[in-house]
Amino acid sequence: MTKFSREFGLRLVLEVEGGQSLTSVARRYGVGRTTLQNWFLRYQAGGMEQLIATNQHYTQEFKLQASQWFILCSSSR
Repeated sequence: MTKFSREFGLRLVLEVEGGQSLTSVARRYGVGRTTLQNWFLRYQAGGMEQLIATNQHYTQEFKLQASQWFILCSSSR
């Protein structure tokens, strides 16, 4: 399993937030789409602090957003 730096993850998340698709950013940097999606969801749920947190405690709201995102992405395939 490859570990990525927090700075690297943030850079990719900011590209997605800037309008790039998850798939294109993940491919460009050789990161799994699901990994990038998880980083992006964490960032959306709590900003940079949530993204770089080492001990992850997911809020109920985050879990709901992640489930909705998964359903949305699964139905578009």
